Amino acid sequence: MNKVVALFIATLGIALAGCGGAGYIPPASPNVVDLSPSRWEIMWSHGMPSSPSATTAGSGASWDFDFPNQDGSVHYVVVPFNLTADAAAKARSITMTFRIVSKDPEYNDHVEPNITGPAMLHLFFERAGDDFSNSDEFYRWWCTDSSGAYVLGAQDNQVVTVSCSLNVKSWMSVFGKRDETQFQNALANIGWVGFTFGGSGGWGHGVNLTDGLARFELIDYRLE
Repeated sequence: MNKVVALFIATLGIALAGCGGAGYIPPASPNVVDLSPSRWEIMWSHGMPSSPSATTAGSGASWDFDFPNQDGSVHYVVVPFNLTADAAAKARSITMTFRIVSKDPEYNDHVEPNITGPAMLHLFFERAGDDFSNSDEFYRWWCTDSSGAYVLGAQDNQVVTVSCSLNVKSWMSVFGKRDETQFQNALANIGWVGFTFGGSGGWGHGVNLTDGLARFELIDYRLE
């Protein structure tokens, strides 16, 4: 399945309610990604807490969550964020550093029908005020560069950094389109940043574990 179709399907799981819609509470400080676990939300997932947990002191991480077994799935992990006009004009990349601590994991990307492997993570951002109508098709963006994605299990038990240039050529909107003006408008009015889990044909359709154990630990997330 091509990336255009994949990105369209990937967002269907959030079409009923918006990350940046009703209930949006902007961050206290612009230009800074809040790493407090209570400000992050695990959204449209099953058998998961609403927010990650504070990590045990000494781990070097800000927060963590356990990947669920087949009774659950994890899809979107996001935090409110916005930029001042000056910062938006200078923004160059989104970068996340994390670690997945695992033991004999078997990651399942077939949480929903018509999804194929591999199970992956992709960087994601969303414009504030998204109401999920067709007129807002340029409000949700996924990084299409391999540098902004991670295949689950590829480097588990290591510190991993993924990064994506804030260039429209590196991102694609909900219906698989690229538009420079719309991209810059979304960035200037950004409401959420984060990442999603899924497989080919559904980058936000979730993953879980069929065997083993795995814990996601966020170390850093920044837009710079």
